[in-house]
Amino acid sequence: MRVSNRSSILILSVVAGVVASLATAADLPTRKAPPAPVGEEWLIHGAIAYSPSANVDGLFWGGATAEEADGLALQYCRNAASSRGGDCQLAIHFTQWRDARERYESREHCGALAVSRDATSRFIGARGETGDEASQTALAACGGGDVCYIKTLVCT
Repeated sequence: MRVSNRSSILILSVVAGVVASLATAADLPTRKAPPAPVGEEWLIHGAIAYSPSANVDGLFWGGATAEEADGLALQYCRNAASSRGGDCQLAIHFTQWRDARERYESREHCGALAVSRDATSRFIGARGETGDEASQTALAACGGGDVCYIKTLVCT
């Protein structure tokens, strides 16, 4: 089957349009390369932000700096809350150490976000060396499992 040049151009235009619309659909920044080591080791940063009025969160892990992780978590939260207001606040920041030989060491590299069940704006973030530890710490600080629930949990 022979395809004319006109048909080929039309098909390529449609494909390019679909790819372009998918690339901008999330309206989020592109992911940067992993952090370059400083000497023999570096930290990997993560953060969770939360909007009590919209009951949405934003999270980011894999940041080269605390500022990058915190800023992107807040931005993702604001993007999610944009149609419902948006009083996003940083709930928790967490890190993991890594050396040049790709060895990892926990430094409370998990973050959990506990949110109240009664729709008050109570929320708390906590760190832990495991997901269970971060979750239990956040729930206890929020008032317990009858009062709060874990909305988000992430480990780097």
